[in-house]
Amino acid sequence: DCSGFGRVLPRMWNLEAPPCLVPRTACFTMFEGEERPTGSEEGDIWCGIVPDVGWCWTIPFSDGRTSVGFLADTKRYAAFFL
Repeated sequence: DCSGFGRVLPRMWNLEAPPCLVPRTACFTMFEGEERPTGSEEGDIWCGIVPDVGWCWTIPFSDGRTSVGFLADTKRYAAFFL
């Protein structure tokens, strides 16, 4: 359900159990005015994997803003970025 530690669906359906997810850290921001793909790729969400580290995304919104971010387990994030 993409809610991570928020666990929206398990709470809603009374399926509570201790989370088995490792702690994760993300950084993200929004951009405006960047060049975007056109044609059949216009509006596509892009995700990428950084092997053994985490994953990243680019999400274009219809209002012209684009979300760009990166997520990794906290230990690998710190080693990769700090």
